[in-house]
Amino acid sequence: MNMVRPYRLAPGVALRPEAFGGLVYRYDDRRLYVIHSLEAATFVSGLDGVRCMDEAIAEFVSRNGLSQTARDALLRTVEQLERKGVIASVDAT
Repeated sequence: MNMVRPYRLAPGVALRPEAFGGLVYRYDDRRLYVIHSLEAATFVSGLDGVRCMDEAIAEFVSRNGLSQTARDALLRTVEQLERKGVIASVDAT
């Protein structure tokens, strides 16, 4: 994951918030993923493709009063979602 690049949901991906976290559906390959953390689902749904990942995580952690351990878990989840094609970096224009 490139922490200085902005990210957003990948094209063809939908995220539905749930009480336990969220459900992610990829329309291109019909895969369904479960995010088992409400914080992670909230964070991912708020990725705007403008702020770099480092800024987005720092602001989210600060706003929600998360610990360093929670930040690290959030980052691991986001890295997994990138590998699965759920989120994608935004190309610089």
